Amino acid sequence: MFKKYVETILKNAAGISKISFPGTGLTFSKDEFVAMMQSPESASRILAECFVSRRVFWEDFSKERPDYVLESLQLAVPELRKFDREFAESNDLAFLTTARWARYWGIVANKGFQGLRDHLSNIQKEKNEVLGYEDAHFDRNQAMTETLLDVRLKVYPAVRMFIEICDDGDPIIKEAKERMNLGMQGMSPEQIQGLEPQIDFA
Repeated sequence: MFKKYVETILKNAAGISKISFPGTGLTFSKDEFVAMMQSPESASRILAECFVSRRVFWEDFSKERPDYVLESLQLAVPELRKFDREFAESNDLAFLTTARWARYWGIVANKGFQGLRDHLSNIQKEKNEVLGYEDAHFDRNQAMTETLLDVRLKVYPAVRMFIEICDDGDPIIKEAKERMNLGMQGMSPEQIQGLEPQIDFA
């Protein structure tokens, strides 16, 4: 498992000071990363409340609707910010490190919301102004699908990370993996491969 692999590397490799996650902009010290890996309760809570219970991050594209996606992304932002604030107020290194992941996830969700909102607004404006514009329904769904794909590609490395941090017997692991598999529909093999946590040791 990824968790055991990383723990072995950190235990035996000398000179490791920083661990970076390409594509997320997140870099942790060795102590921060080790603390986070030893805090499964926080990871389990975030997966339960912000991923498993929030369908926008995993529902089949064909079952989604642009307005529902917009609303769900908007609602996800304060949920993630709640964890960010809660953990950031702690002096515990594991909580402080987990807060940064929650903050990153919230930023991705907020950017997805803003981008989709603006795209849908432009489509509606074109529909109102251009005579014979008959592709509004298709364009709205296309904008929604592109947003969902972009958000999931950016969020799933964090989801995968939290899954690996959870205790082996935690039932949230099975639930999160099942939903993540649903959410990966429509992704290319290369995109799916890129969802595994990619770590640079320095």
